[in-house]
Amino acid sequence: MNPKAEALLSSGIGSRPSPGYPGAKYEMDTEAIEEIEVITAQICAEVFEADFCEIRVPAGAIANLYGFMATCKPRDTIIVPPTSLGGHVTHRDA
Repeated sequence: MNPKAEALLSSGIGSRPSPGYPGAKYEMDTEAIEEIEVITAQICAEVFEADFCEIRVPAGAIANLYGFMATCKPRDTIIVPPTSLGGHVTHRDA
């Protein structure tokens, strides 16, 4: 694995959800992701000439949908972990 990607993953910044608004997160030690959320929202608002921009997805299912839409075609095969190992419910056939 790329050493920079490995360091980022091991930092916890990209491996867990961070519910709540910046400055009022439910998890501890999320300052880095909060800063990224604020900067990203500011850039999006500037690009789209909007007063506000919501960049967070409402749920893991929607996040997975965005990932599938960006990387897969209908009937593609994907490899995912079972739910017992942290796989998401949206990875199942149902």
